[in-house]
Amino acid sequence: MSDSLFDGKSFYGYPFWNTVNRMVVNTHFHSAYLTGLDNLPESGPFLLIANHSSRWDGPVVQYILNRRANYMVSPNEMKGIQKPAVLSVGAFPANPRLDLVGYATRQLSAGEPVVIFPEGNIFYDGVLRRFKPGAAKVVHACRKNNVDLKVVPLGIHYEHGARPRFVATVGSVIDEEITDILVDSEGKRESLTELTDLLRQRVMQSVEQSRSHASSNSSQPALAAL
Repeated sequence: MSDSLFDGKSFYGYPFWNTVNRMVVNTHFHSAYLTGLDNLPESGPFLLIANHSSRWDGPVVQYILNRRANYMVSPNEMKGIQKPAVLSVGAFPANPRLDLVGYATRQLSAGEPVVIFPEGNIFYDGVLRRFKPGAAKVVHACRKNNVDLKVVPLGIHYEHGARPRFVATVGSVIDEEITDILVDSEGKRESLTELTDLLRQRVMQSVEQSRSHASSNSSQPALAAL
């Protein structure tokens, strides 16, 4: 089944659709307020986990990263006229019948970031739901295969209206806590549960920081500053 998953980023397709994505985000959003960008690794593999409260999440994350990455997305996003675009920026379907963990681990082993929205679905009310265990399984597999993986939480908050903007907070790399869980847990099931809870906790912290920044900052750097 893993053979059904492939990297759709092409030499010409990726830069084209990445440019289109930046134009679309620049056009829709009046401004953005971003903090913690120095927590993003400059190179090498990392797993970025984020809340999922808008269809803008994928484009916004790609806008922030501005590099080749891999996105686990709903299979519905891989249909219709948008399929070539999402494939070109590194999307792969979150189909449980496929070897998602194996594919994500291979892409990370190749040095590319992987982006997962562990809630699994979009929740427009902004309430962070329970995380599914997929991201924790990727972390577990990478540690097992000696992949030097960094895990980075991201919290995104949107303000709509006449002058829409997004506020995003990149949290610090999750490292020692993951090691402690994997060392101290009694078994794989217990470690996956603890890892999933930890990842949710850290994303929640980033979301709360973004909301706090949104309420305390009335002026923001323009998107062009990114």
